[in-house]
Amino acid sequence: MSNEVLELMKQMSQAINPFASQPNTNPFGVFPGMVVPPMSLEELDKNLANLKAVENWMQNSLNLLRMNITTLETQRSMIANMQQISASMAQAMAPGQTSPFSADTYSQPTQGTDRKTDDQRRRKETGR
Repeated sequence: MSNEVLELMKQMSQAINPFASQPNTNPFGVFPGMVVPPMSLEELDKNLANLKAVENWMQNSLNLLRMNITTLETQRSMIANMQQISASMAQAMAPGQTSPFSADTYSQPTQGTDRKTDDQRRRKETGR
């Protein structure tokens, strides 16, 4: 039975690391592809082209995602502002309240709002 267990462990080790049974001539580890790639230049060019295509696709997807996020943030901001304006207008139009847009609200200019009057007052004060 111990031989069967030992044999099973060897098979599992071989399945996990297929290079374990080969002599290790590579000083950098058990993977021979780390020093010399096991592919031809054509295969490497094909793999590079495929990876660049995937990179471009992912970049485009990321840009689209960013654009969607920005659009949703803008929509959220607009809706929040509209709700705030609606609430303030409802409060201003409540019974017993005067409208902020009524004529009597703006009938009396406050100091600093009428430029001609301010200029005349300054001239009188300075004597010019």
